[in-house]
Amino acid sequence: MKLGMALDLRQGLNHSEFLQTVLPRTEEYLGACPELLPAIEKQAHEGQYRAVMDLVLVTFLPDFQAHMAAFYAGKGKRLAAQVSAKTLKVIDQHLLNCLTVLNVAYRRFQKAEWEAGRPGDLRAYKAALATVTAP
Repeated sequence: MKLGMALDLRQGLNHSEFLQTVLPRTEEYLGACPELLPAIEKQAHEGQYRAVMDLVLVTFLPDFQAHMAAFYAGKGKRLAAQVSAKTLKVIDQHLLNCLTVLNVAYRRFQKAEWEAGRPGDLRAYKAALATVTAP
């Protein structure tokens, strides 16, 4: 059952026209985090993003927001046409590192709120996030 769920989540990540699956390690990691992905998906769909990976990119690398907006407006190129293959690998690694830290913080938050009996308590999230160090 978990495999089917992971495959369904993974398939949902591949719909970024801007990225065209040029960040495979990041997508693979996020697809393997079924507890984290729904929260990110919700943010993507509530915002101005067409895909989860688009939100992930501009959240952790906001300099790409203008490039993505131009692409969405039909006036820009896909990310792969704007940067080198070497740069794409660096971006992929950076986003993977960021999501790893986010996932650790999210898991600690879930544990803290469960132990405190206060689901959704922002203080528990902040305390969990404070215990995480960047990779």
